[in-house]
Amino acid sequence: TKDMDLCADFIAQSRATWRILRNSVRIGFSVGEETITDINLLTLQNKHPREIITYKCPKHLEAQLGADWKWFFLSASKILTFRFQAKKLNVNGCNYPELDYRGKSGQRQIDLLIDRSSNGYLREIPLYIFYNYWPRGKFKPSWNCQTLKKNPSMLGCGVAYAKSIRDILNGGSN
Repeated sequence: TKDMDLCADFIAQSRATWRILRNSVRIGFSVGEETITDINLLTLQNKHPREIITYKCPKHLEAQLGADWKWFFLSASKILTFRFQAKKLNVNGCNYPELDYRGKSGQRQIDLLIDRSSNGYLREIPLYIFYNYWPRGKFKPSWNCQTLKKNPSMLGCGVAYAKSIRDILNGGSN
């Protein structure tokens, strides 16, 4: 079914992200968060033009919108809207140094993402996407999925609800 194809393609793109980041670390060539985002959005939009509409926020509006992009998932009767902010893992510190980013106004990016998600015409779900790679043995996250066999490369793209991330940040961790 289409849903399974979409799921399989999300997993494949997550694994591709892991490989890109692994290769960048291996050869010492930094790949930016925006490059990864562009590759992922282009690939998924191209494969699923009838299920996904992608709106990539222009760089000059990111500070106002609190997002890198929006995804509209389409079905026969519904539209589900997500607002995404991307962050790339610092492989050396195993953290996200830009996670608690503050813009020129001093407002936290995460607060802007959450606030802007709920004050528009469409209610949007505010999410973070984390681009990940770490060398074997450096980090061993728990695997809570009961459907798929553990494979760290599937964590190349991890998605989290922004309000949960804000709770973690408010607790002092990144």
